[in-house]
Amino acid sequence: MKHFSVSAELPVYALDFLSEDVIVYAGGGGAGRSGVKNTIRTVRVDLPEQTIKELNRLELSRDEDAPMCLAANKSLGNLVCGVNSTADKVKAGKNESLRVFEYELKEAEKKEEEEEKSGELSATVTFSKSATSLAITDPEQYQKFSTFSPDERLLVSGGTDGSFTLHTYPSLKPAWESPPDAFGAGSTAAEELYSGDFSYDSEQLVLASAQKIKVFSTSPAPFSPSASSSGEAANISAASDAAEKVKRPLKIQTIQNPALGGAGPCTFRAARFGRAPTSEKVLFTVVNAGSAGKGAKGKRKSFVSAWNAETWDLIQTRHVADKPITAFDVSADGRLLAFGCSDLSVGVLDAKTLRPILRILDAHSFPPTCLRISPSGRTLISGSADNTLRVVEIPPSALLGASTTSSRTVLLTILLALTFVIIAYILQQRLALMQS
Repeated sequence: MKHFSVSAELPVYALDFLSEDVIVYAGGGGAGRSGVKNTIRTVRVDLPEQTIKELNRLELSRDEDAPMCLAANKSLGNLVCGVNSTADKVKAGKNESLRVFEYELKEAEKKEEEEEKSGELSATVTFSKSATSLAITDPEQYQKFSTFSPDERLLVSGGTDGSFTLHTYPSLKPAWESPPDAFGAGSTAAEELYSGDFSYDSEQLVLASAQKIKVFSTSPAPFSPSASSSGEAANISAASDAAEKVKRPLKIQTIQNPALGGAGPCTFRAARFGRAPTSEKVLFTVVNAGSAGKGAKGKRKSFVSAWNAETWDLIQTRHVADKPITAFDVSADGRLLAFGCSDLSVGVLDAKTLRPILRILDAHSFPPTCLRISPSGRTLISGSADNTLRVVEIPPSALLGASTTSSRTVLLTILLALTFVIIAYILQQRLALMQS
């Protein structure tokens, strides 16, 4: 298993893949004159040479906050970042934290003396527009995540103040006329949101805070007016109500904080839906347990759980690490789960069994802030505030093992069934001979 660390040249808070070997990451020193510029950087990863090559560097305003989240819309060639406006604008309620950029990857033109293209790439990233997504008025709060749906037609953003917005994309219009107040945004009981994700068919949205997980339908909620016999007036009223409620979100499920890892308090850290064809009917959750005592009993263990996304029954839970998980991802094909831990490690799990596939200790000198699995599932890249990226080549044997686990289980079940049938047949034949 090959892995290596490279300098990111800035504290990394978010990253995404643009192609199998090209990533974009964002971060910086925030507002002020710290000397560390707020930057969006596009690089190409060379696995054999264990290096990265810069394709583009876009420096942002040093009067604004650092970009804290990032998501790529590959079909439209867009990047969406969460960047707080200046403190004065935030306090005035004019925080245009949703920033849209356009990107393009180009392969170098073939020269006359060359028989084939050189394989060199260039990239451009340009600012497109900004919009207000969350009603944040405290400069200490910020947009925690931006996530596209698998069909890339929806975008959800969520903040540390408990607010969230579902947008249609690329219009950025609110998808819900009456968004739910599910996490106490704007109140003293507001819950910081950690993650937002969509189901494989883009029909469901899951949001996670420390205390609970909520699942909503992204489709309009059905309206069923009560039976009435008051004639045309009632029909007009019902039609008006239906029009008003057509975009009100339908809450599907709430998962309260489970008790895991001893007597200490537990908190959710992330919730991600699985992906087709391996885990599309599964919801994965990360739970960090609080300290239950001193010494070995005081370990703040972390767990990953799998839930049936149709019945909402708990399928299984596995202890992953003895320190809290700080970052989590699911591969595009749903076979692999990746995690970053406050013990400075990164690891990969089999999504079907939750068994560990690999673990890299001391991947960073600070806890990982973000990580992503490449589109093919062959590479894991993590980032940290320590100005480094860790690149991990996931071995083919691990990919094969993850894809064949369920096949082995089915085959073993069939073989056992056939064995019982054969034994029953032999016993029946012997009994018949004895009776004759």
